[in-house]
This record gives sequence, C-alpha cells and structure tokens, in this order.
Amino acid sequence: MLFAIFLIARCARICWAGSPFDDIKRDFRPSDTLILARDGEIIQRVRTDAFVRRGQWVTLADVSPALRTALVLGEDKRFFEHRS
Repeated sequence: MLFAIFLIARCARICWAGSPFDDIKRDFRPSDTLILARDGEIIQRVRTDAFVRRGQWVTLADVSPALRTALVLGEDKRFFEHRS
C-alpha cells in the first residue's frame, strides 16, 4: 500500500512538472546567428559556436517523408512489418 501511494505521488509530480521537451526547446540555442537586412532577408549566417553544430528547429511537416522513413528504418528495419 505504501508503495502504491509513493508511485502515485511520483507520477503526479512528473505530470505536473511540465514537459521535458518544452524545457529543452526553451533552452535551445542554435550554433549560428542570422544577420538580417531591414526587410528581414537573411544577409549572412555567422557561426557563433565553433565546437558544436546545432541548426534551427523545424516542424515535422518541413522534414521530407523520405528522411522520416529512413530514420525509422535505421532504428528498426522491420518497423512497418510488426504492430508493436
């Protein structure tokens, strides 16, 4: 019984703490800085962190379906053959 109470309390704490993904996205800093013209056009991209390469966040819709399929198959070659 004590374990069940502990487990429920732990799950509630995790659920109310917010999404770890939201924290990661909020704290993310790309390794490039964009230099923009007055009209918002990109003039230059300057590398501000020489030790790592981090691009801008993109939506899933912006990622090509072929790349998404390649990533899935790279992780599990039989992904589309099984249900779990």
